Amino acid sequence: MGGSHTQIVVNAVWKTAFGKWHADLTGEINGVSRKVGHFFGYGIIGLIFRNAWFKSAKAFSWVEKRWLVPFAAFLAIVSTFSVGCLDECHQMFLPGRVGCLHDALLDTGGAIFLVFVFWAIQDRKRSQNAANGYLSTDAMRAG
Repeated sequence: MGGSHTQIVVNAVWKTAFGKWHADLTGEINGVSRKVGHFFGYGIIGLIFRNAWFKSAKAFSWVEKRWLVPFAAFLAIVSTFSVGCLDECHQMFLPGRVGCLHDALLDTGGAIFLVFVFWAIQDRKRSQNAANGYLSTDAMRAG
């Protein structure tokens, strides 16, 4: 769906909710909402890649345990950038669509943001569990 398709939806929703009040804003709202959707949509793809790379590296012992999280995060970001670039290349062959490196970088930014937010949340949970005296499952297996 290109911007012209989503513009029809935005116009209809805006007209239903607000009538003709500032109808000239719908183009800007459409553009911003599409970019925000790309950012968080590809951010979620980045999280999926992070989980896949983490579990793969852990299962096959590719990497030392202390490097698993940064390794998975790095590969998730690279993978998301690759998918974003392929998507933009694909769009160059569709009528009425344009491929743009800026969009691929925006997609990658979403992946970077959500992967690091997830990493920070996981680190905080680990710190809280350690402070409360809870052992991780790895520590319980070893102990």
